[in-house]
This record gives sequence, C-alpha cells and structure tokens, in this order.
Amino acid sequence: MNALFTQQLTALNAGLQSFADNITRAGGMVLANLLNQPEIEAANQQAMEQYLTAQPMLVDVMRAGDAIPALAEHKRILHAGPPIAWPDMCGPVQGAILGAILYEQWAATLEQAEALIQQGEVSFEPCHHYDAVAPMAGIVSRSMPLWVIENAENHQRVFCNFNEGLGKVLRFGANGAEVIERLLWMGTELADAMKAMLAESGPIELKPIVAFGGNALIDDDAHCSINDQYQTVSNSAKYLVDLIEQGWSLVLTHGNGPQVGFILRRSELAAHEVDPVPVDYAVGDTQGAEQCAAELGWTIMEDSGRGWRRCVAGP
Repeated sequence: MNALFTQQLTALNAGLQSFADNITRAGGMVLANLLNQPEIEAANQQAMEQYLTAQPMLVDVMRAGDAIPALAEHKRILHAGPPIAWPDMCGPVQGAILGAILYEQWAATLEQAEALIQQGEVSFEPCHHYDAVAPMAGIVSRSMPLWVIENAENHQRVFCNFNEGLGKVLRFGANGAEVIERLLWMGTELADAMKAMLAESGPIELKPIVAFGGNALIDDDAHCSINDQYQTVSNSAKYLVDLIEQGWSLVLTHGNGPQVGFILRRSELAAHEVDPVPVDYAVGDTQGAEQCAAELGWTIMEDSGRGWRRCVAGP
C-alpha cells in the first residue's frame, strides 16, 4: 500500500463526476468516467427493473451447511468481497476466519486455527459464489444460522447471516471467547426462536420495511432545525402514503445519530447553567421511549449506557 502512493495514481471512475474531480485535484489521472456511458446506463436500468419486479420474502432460518451443501463437503469458509488468498486478506477478515474456525471447533486455539490454514486444510470462497451475502469482514461457516430470502417472482433463494449486534463481533474481526459464546447462542436458541417465529407468521415481505437514517432528516446544514426536520419527514411521508394506498403494509424505522448529537451539543453549551444530559437519555428522548411506554404499555429499560430498549420475553 505504501508503494502505491509513491507512484502517480490512475483511476477508472465508476461513480459520480466529483469522485474523479477529487482524484484530479490530488494530482492523479482519471483514465475514464463510466457514469453516463450508454452501456453502463443500460446495465443500471436492467438492474433497477429487476429490483423493482422482485418480491423478496423472509421465508426461513437454516443452518448454513444445510442451506449451502458445499459448506458440508469439507472445511470451506465463505467471505465477503471477491476471491482473495489468505496472505492478501486484511486483518479483520483473517481474524473473523480464525474465529469461525474456533466456532466450528476445527481447532482449539488461534495458533492451531492458523496452522490449519497454512496446511491447506481450509478453503475460502466468496459468499456471492453461493448466493449469500455477509457484511463488513463477513464470514459464513457451516454451523452458522442464515436468513433465507426467496423472490416470490421466480422462487430464487439467497442467504444472509445474522447480525451479531453491538460490541466485539466477528464481522469486525474479533474472535475472543465472548464472540464465540454469542455465536453459539445465535446458532441455537436465537436461530430456533426465529425459525419458530417464521413458522407461526408465515413469509414476511421485506420490501415494505422502510428505514429513515438520522441524516436523511436533514437536507443540508442550513436546514437542520426541528421544524426543518419535521418538514423533511412530511415531504417523505407523501411517498409512504402512496405505497400504503397501493396495498403495502409498511414497517417504518428511523435512525437518530445527528439528533442525539444536537441534544448533547445544546447540553454542552448550557453546562454552566444546568446539569448535562447523559447520552442514554438523549438517545431515549429521540427514540420516543417515554411516549411509547405511556401510550403502548411497553417496558423500557436502559441498555448499559447505550440508550433505551423495549424489553420483551426472550427464549
């Protein structure tokens, strides 16, 4: 990587023109811009048409070795991204693979796990070769639970691993005892509970799930007041109404990162007059936690200083 930046940079720009402009200003040379090229635009149109016609449904939870039989043939691990050899993988991907080997009990220590790799006992292939996806330094091994997504239009199935949540996680390359313990729980109790839930509910449509990021509520730096954000929500809601009128049943979620930041900044500026607002209360405020507790009867509890969570019965 260090040697790369000692040479003149050349790039093939597949994104916005501003990407290429930044490279040029830094002294690099852009060989070609692919955006607005007829072939690229035609491919984008085809991809969008396929997206719009697809009807993805969450239909099942399966053990990866059952969903993808190739994983049961020998010690094969799937990884995010294109094909890559072990020595060329970044640290987090290598760490996640070592953790997966411990999780599968192919080795008892990280040193033994790496020895297996060096001996050629473990093979690596991209998730996409098996109709699967995994986030970040995402890894799929045979015992991990997978979401099974089926396109109702053509019955094609694809697979995605479970989100591990916050903290030290395999998808960021962590592989300590607490990471393996969580994976074991996810592969048993959590997977069983999710599979039973789907058996009770039937397939769940995924397209009607709409997520508003906290930044999506802010048009620009000049329009970030509370009234501005309300107006942005109102404008966006018009399109949601159209979907509802078309017969969709929507699940709407939202982020609140910038909003929490605003509250903390106001608290910081007023700290000489009033006590500061803790971050967990700022998170709960922007999540509407107290209102949900009062109006819906939810049980709300603080989540280890990370905000407020609705508490429900677990398996």
